[in-house]
Amino acid sequence: GSEMCIRDRDMPSLDGTLSGSVRLSGVAANPTASGGFSSPLLTVAGVPLRDVEASGRYSSGAFEIARASARVLDGLLTAEGSIADDDITGEPRIDLRGSLSSIDLAELKTVGWADALSGRASLTDVVLTSRSGRNSGELLMSYEGVRYGEIALGNAAGGLLVRNETAYVTLSSPDMGYELSGEVSMVGEARHIDGDVLLSGLR
Repeated sequence: GSEMCIRDRDMPSLDGTLSGSVRLSGVAANPTASGGFSSPLLTVAGVPLRDVEASGRYSSGAFEIARASARVLDGLLTAEGSIADDDITGEPRIDLRGSLSSIDLAELKTVGWADALSGRASLTDVVLTSRSGRNSGELLMSYEGVRYGEIALGNAAGGLLVRNETAYVTLSSPDMGYELSGEVSMVGEARHIDGDVLLSGLR
């Protein structure tokens, strides 16, 4: 095992200490590596990640994340998946899945984000894929007891689906009586946003 301190001018958004081990095998032209690391506290882009653990394997140009987890914003972040070079295009092929469970939205104030929010939120079944430069993804979300300052947003559940540069959004709150739905397209080189989001039934 070994320990590495990350604190460098070239990486101002990453700070902390990593401990871990890596096992190498195979031949120099095609090595295989497997191992893992942990950190009691790793700060990424100003966001503290606690109890960080990750394990994975590299072989034949593909990196597999067996499992990664961390405590963030008083919630739990988990991830797994793979990143590899496409045999045909040579571009990265990404398949990632994860979740972010029961984060405390009030903690966003400590990292300089959305200081008027409070309540709990979760992102589950988060899936991100990339093929030949085309990205897609999906997630389910829910929140409870959320307030924005004096405005109560109640409890809600919904989802986000991204396909072919179009995002489809749904969000509804039975107790507050509102429903959001719509789609937003990212069009052209300048990525202009063109779409509609409908709000109905607000009590």
